[in-house]
Amino acid sequence: GRFFAIGLDSDPTSAAIGPSTDGVIDNGLFFGLRRLDRPRWGTTTIANAQQPSPLIDPDVPLGNCTGLTSANCFSVDPRYTYWYQDGQARLANFGTRVGNTGLNRPFNIGGDGDNPNTFFPGIVLTPESESQRFQVGANFKVTDNVTAYVEGKYVNEDSFIATQPSFFDVYISNTYSANAVQPLLSSSAFTTRLDNPFFPAVIRNALTNNLVPTYTQNRDTPGTVTGTTVRNFARHQAFGVDRTQENNRELQRYVASLRGEYDRVGFIDNFTWDVAYTYGRMNNFNRETGMNILNTAFALDAVTDNAGVVNGRPGEVVCRVRLLAAQGLTIANPNPLTNDVSAGGSATLSPNDPAVAGCVPLNVFGAGNQSAEGIAYTTAAIFLDEQNTQNNAVASVSGQLWDLWGAGPMGFALGYEYRKEEAQGLGRSASTANRYLQLNTGGDFLASEYDSNEVFAELSLPLLADSWLGEFAELSATYRAFDYSLAGSGDVYGVSLVYRPIQDITFKTSYNTSFRAPLLSETNSPLTQTFANAFVDPCDTRQITSANRTAEERANRIANCTALAAQRGLTYDFAGTTPSATDDFLPTYSSGIAGVNGGNPLLEPETSSSFTFSTVLQPRFIPNFSIILDYYEIEIDNVIQSVTAQTLANQCVDGPGLDAFSCDLIFRENPNTGDAFDVFK
Repeated sequence: GRFFAIGLDSDPTSAAIGPSTDGVIDNGLFFGLRRLDRPRWGTTTIANAQQPSPLIDPDVPLGNCTGLTSANCFSVDPRYTYWYQDGQARLANFGTRVGNTGLNRPFNIGGDGDNPNTFFPGIVLTPESESQRFQVGANFKVTDNVTAYVEGKYVNEDSFIATQPSFFDVYISNTYSANAVQPLLSSSAFTTRLDNPFFPAVIRNALTNNLVPTYTQNRDTPGTVTGTTVRNFARHQAFGVDRTQENNRELQRYVASLRGEYDRVGFIDNFTWDVAYTYGRMNNFNRETGMNILNTAFALDAVTDNAGVVNGRPGEVVCRVRLLAAQGLTIANPNPLTNDVSAGGSATLSPNDPAVAGCVPLNVFGAGNQSAEGIAYTTAAIFLDEQNTQNNAVASVSGQLWDLWGAGPMGFALGYEYRKEEAQGLGRSASTANRYLQLNTGGDFLASEYDSNEVFAELSLPLLADSWLGEFAELSATYRAFDYSLAGSGDVYGVSLVYRPIQDITFKTSYNTSFRAPLLSETNSPLTQTFANAFVDPCDTRQITSANRTAEERANRIANCTALAAQRGLTYDFAGTTPSATDDFLPTYSSGIAGVNGGNPLLEPETSSSFTFSTVLQPRFIPNFSIILDYYEIEIDNVIQSVTAQTLANQCVDGPGLDAFSCDLIFRENPNTGDAFDVFK
């Protein structure tokens, strides 16, 4: 197990209400927690609203339930949240509830829920792996001065890993027509009706005339009820089918080289030449399984075929889409990848479409209620066949030149290197086949390559040896010029000095410049699906007014978030300046945020310069003892680095003005659900 930090106290967001710190501990560490809100195959929460705390101690913010998909409607609560056990639903046992802050407080000690440390049974924390490795090498004399060397290496590795399962929310209501396909709201948000035969009767009955209060928030007392509204809907949050990856990697590498060594060639002593060629190839086949979103939407929306029009068996539980097809009704196509008519898609599906004709109903309400046939229908697999090859050839000569002043001979090396890299990853598009999947879908990594030509030189110049100025000193320099087919040309250099005045102490210093061309994977990788989990909105009023934020950060976020909201015609009190929290921005993110990541073809090479200084102490009077003191200073320009969605969102608003690059990659395009906060997420 491990400790988790849980919120205990929140402070006012406005100085007009109270101080930003009240001396009460805001967070506490807890051990042995359980979590209730999203177990395997889910819990169901009836629409509700949490009574807000006083503004002077705003542990529970104002969050009225405004519509079916509003996150404010589904805070886990002992009165409204149902747990599944032995195939049946009952009100959840919250044990000893832990945490006082926020609308949704899912942690408890004892009672129902999953241990966050073992949240997903069956997950493999580290890949299971089995490999075979073979390597052979040989060297032999071609002549007295020339040696040949060959090497071969082969690796075959199979691995398997099970990661976080597929996840989804199901909104249950009679909002949408029984004679139509229920809407697919997003890649992880589905809908079904109260007539779903798998939906437990105990929850259906509890939804009858379910009255949800509307609150106002008071300064000194808990929120006041201003009215009630019938909200006959619920949300089921779940982790579903497994997400797994099977991998087979095959690696081959072959090296051949010749080396010549001569005591003297012309005026060069200890002359050496080397030529080497390396060929490497990596084949990687990856098979990934996870949730078929469209099939899951169809499978979980089950109905009872009272007349037996689908299979001739009255009372049979079937998918709604199959009943619609049997009745000759229109089947809307909810797949966003294929339903755009302007792009040649179709707004409807044929009754013979495999997703319709092959639909098998799936009971998503509670672990253990799923049929093998339903799991198979809602599980999809895609594959990716990757190839990576490298050709590398190097030729160099080295030796010793003149001893200019008795400190030792000068050393030199000259060389040339050629390298070609090729990469591709195919099969992902073909195996996805326009299916809507909660997997790492995206385009193929099309065949890409680059080559480089480089020349290099090194020179070492002994400055002194066993003289009155010291025991040893040497100055060396390096130079490399390069030409990359994609990254351009340039050069780098370096100089270093070693000085040992006496045997006990050595000083070393160097200055070097460096260059790194972007990898093909950094420039050419296609966009693939990803999710930002545990996202914290940098425009959240609570984040902006936090005592942990500097005055500059606070001012920047207030101005920039205000500008972002204005672009959508919205206004919020990001600064928390008014004596009410009703105009604050207080969003709730109940699940991961969908996005994509991939390569950037506009990347420029990374360049750097470094300075180092070292002192090595090896006192003779302490045998086998040494101390090394290092100082280094490195400056990197055009750093190439992947960034998270959280980092981009923060960078968008943390500077003195909106950061155009970061802001262009974060989209606040949530549909208007009637919730004042959802519309700006």
